[in-house]
Amino acid sequence: MINGRDQVISEAFERYKGRIYNVAYGIVKNPEDAKDVVMETFESAFRRYDRYEEKGLMYCWLRRIAVNTAIHSIKKSERRLTLPFEEEHPCAGVGGVEEEVLSGIVVNDLMKGLRRNLPDHQIPTMELYAEGWSYGEISEQLRISIGTVRSRLSRARDILRSELLESLTA
Repeated sequence: MINGRDQVISEAFERYKGRIYNVAYGIVKNPEDAKDVVMETFESAFRRYDRYEEKGLMYCWLRRIAVNTAIHSIKKSERRLTLPFEEEHPCAGVGGVEEEVLSGIVVNDLMKGLRRNLPDHQIPTMELYAEGWSYGEISEQLRISIGTVRSRLSRARDILRSELLESLTA
């Protein structure tokens, strides 16, 4: 017999597994790792269901678990794959993974700076947009008008632009 928690998580899995996969893949950049993150996300949601607040949106709760799980997955793999990269290394300067990691670090630093300088109510709008959500999807998810979405993203771009200029001139 299926209890309430089992049914809710099962329905959430069927409804959101694709979107959670997209969130995970956007972070881990590997299809197999993204599938692992999806499974770990729903296992974690099952274990922590008592912490879920009914008034909250199930997708937002699952997305937060997925983001944390994906980040943890990356940190775990970084611990296993730490190799010194010196300039005389035959692969140094050829781009690829190293360049992606460095640009990811720069983007993460910029996003942290942006989060620090944005009002709390603007952060979810910016995060959803960074994940590739359309203005309409953001508007629907956050229950705000499309004009508000545009306004918040415009302000976030202005802040990011000034952060970039500041970091380039420093």
